[in-house]
Amino acid sequence: MSFIASKTMRTTPRLLYVDHNAHDQETHYLHMHKSILEIYLVYGGNVRFFLNAAPYAVQRGDVLIGNSGWIHEETFDRKTPYESYCIGVTGLETVGLPENWLVPSDASPLFREPEEFQQLFQLADAMYTCQLRQTPYSESACQFMACALIELIQQMCGRMQPLPQKSTPVDQVIGYLDENYADDITLSRLSALFHISEYHLSHLFKRETGYSLMQYVIRRRIGEAQSRLTYTRKSITDIAIDSGFADSCHMNKLFYKYVGMNPTQYRLLSQQWLFRSQYRLLAQI
Repeated sequence: MSFIASKTMRTTPRLLYVDHNAHDQETHYLHMHKSILEIYLVYGGNVRFFLNAAPYAVQRGDVLIGNSGWIHEETFDRKTPYESYCIGVTGLETVGLPENWLVPSDASPLFREPEEFQQLFQLADAMYTCQLRQTPYSESACQFMACALIELIQQMCGRMQPLPQKSTPVDQVIGYLDENYADDITLSRLSALFHISEYHLSHLFKRETGYSLMQYVIRRRIGEAQSRLTYTRKSITDIAIDSGFADSCHMNKLFYKYVGMNPTQYRLLSQQWLFRSQYRLLAQI
């Protein structure tokens, strides 16, 4: 099978963060990390992920791999208890794969209740506890455990499942939207660009992603705005324009509707959270 990956690492990956995610957190809408691989270990409840143009229902005991550069979103249900660890690493070079990838594009990134889960959870839990203590040896210990965790996941990759073949234009449309989300996007424009009727495009997009086409565009813009509010010092007006909103008032209205707070409040809370994340490297997220 073409999706079988080599288990040989060319370089030693570097741990950036170990985050604890829970159902009472704010959703970070559709976004991407250019140079970070993320590994999700769900150990309580269930959650809906949208990853690399496909939806995934992830439950307790599952592992989900988010390769670098993949658009993703983690949608929380505030009524359902949910907990996971998210491990972010960079500098991973695996033979036969792009940098900071663990699974090929034609393989499923979801591992359903793998037998290695308990070991993975114990490593993630130890890393999280270790980074909170911030002893002189915390960083080196966490880096060592991160390498062990990657090795375990590479063992799992020998049991990867192929993704079903898709023959619709939805992937092309999503690729276009992810690159041009700040442009003036309309259904009629996309219909003409991809030579498909508006009705057919709307139907296919909703069926394969779970979102309407314009819902996807809004979530992508909000996700980009969230990233810029957290990791840059740009003004809210500039962020609104860069993210595809007509102006800051337009962004404020949609941001409050989706996130539950205005951009200024979100920036304050997200940067407080960022300050507490010892291993997070701002320039690489």
